[in-house]
Parts: sequence; C-alpha cells; structure tokens
Amino acid sequence: MDATIVYYDIVEVQLNNVKLYGVRYTNEEKVSLESTEMAESTLVPNKLVLVRTKNEIFFNVGKKMDYVFPSIVHIRRVGIPIEINNETVKTSFLDVPDEGLDFIGLDINFTPSMPLVILETNEGTRIISYASIHDVKPDKPAQSQSSQSKKRRKKHVKKARRKRKIKSKGSRKS
Repeated sequence: MDATIVYYDIVEVQLNNVKLYGVRYTNEEKVSLESTEMAESTLVPNKLVLVRTKNEIFFNVGKKMDYVFPSIVHIRRVGIPIEINNETVKTSFLDVPDEGLDFIGLDINFTPSMPLVILETNEGTRIISYASIHDVKPDKPAQSQSSQSKKRRKKHVKKARRKRKIKSKGSRKS
C-alpha cells in the first residue's frame, strides 16, 4: 500500500503551568508499506510522524505528553483559572506566541487552584481538566460502624402442618 510519511519537529512552548507541544514541518517522503500495522508502528523519537494512506491517517508521537490532540490544532489563547467559586470561574487568558506553530499536545501541572485549562483554537474552545487526562475512579464513602449491630431476622423453614395418615392394620396385611 502506498503511503506518504510527513515528519514534524516537536517544539516546546511554556506558558505558566502549561507546556504546549508545537510542531514544525521538516520533510515528507512517499513509501510503500506492507500493512496498516507498519503505518501505526512508524515512530521517531522527539518527532511527530504523520502517515497518510489511501483510507486512513495515523499520528505517531515520539514524545511522552499528558494530553494528545486528535489532530494538529492551531491554539490562539490559553485560559488559566484565577478564582474559582461554586458557580463561576474567573480566568486569565494568555496569548500563545505566533511562531507559525500548530500544536499536537500539552503537559499540565494540576493543582487545587488550577483544576482545568481552557484552550481557544481555530476549531472552537476546549476545556481540559484532570478527569480528561487521568481516569478518575469515584470515591466510595466509608460505611461507619455503629456501636449497635444490625439485628437480622432469621428465616425459619415453614413446617408442613399436615397430619399423617394412619393406616389401618387390615391394609398392612396382604
């Protein structure tokens, strides 16, 4: 199967507690691949490899990051919460330096004062929270043991209340 492999360098952009990973085009080549598994496994350290086949597109990121976007995205601003109340969140927006970069992912240092990040992109606004990066298991409240134990009722088996038939001596003799 014929494929086009496009290579991008990964560039880090630091904004407060958010580290964005931008991509910069380096080169591309046309190759013949034997299977889609080969396209999925094409990986180069510290580079983004985009493999385009006839029917599919594969993203292979050669760097570990907390959150990877499903496609290359252009980010204009990053919103960082300043004050969080029960119903409202006040945010401070930081402009992303325009160096001709599009972005593929980010790293976030979550703190109680910064539980989420708002990204303004060309495709719309994205809110990334701790739950969107890490699997959150719901906490089960611990059952308190009271001093009084719960009384359990024992279920008794119902006995049959039929009287036994008494056979006469005549029916026993044969």
